Amino acid sequence: MSAHGNSEIVRWNGAVGSFQSIAQVGDQAVQDDDEILAVFSGPSIVVFRNDIEINSATDGTFADGAPGTGTFSAGGGSPPVVLANLGLKYFECGPL
Repeated sequence: MSAHGNSEIVRWNGAVGSFQSIAQVGDQAVQDDDEILAVFSGPSIVVFRNDIEINSATDGTFADGAPGTGTFSAGGGSPPVVLANLGLKYFECGPL
């Protein structure tokens, strides 16, 4: 999720800086107090914002391991993203 309005699901290939975009959608700008949920089940990833599905992907490249989540912004944009303002107020992970 980004303040610019993109939600992107990527796969980290293991090497530093080696990522593969799996799914990207626009018009998904986050606001204060939005709730973001990512559900990982087998090769499927579904992302929700405020209980509404906004992005999904299927990628069976890795059959096991631990899913992860993160944020990224290149800055810039209009209005410009202030990187120090991006963060989580609450984070939880575990089996459903």
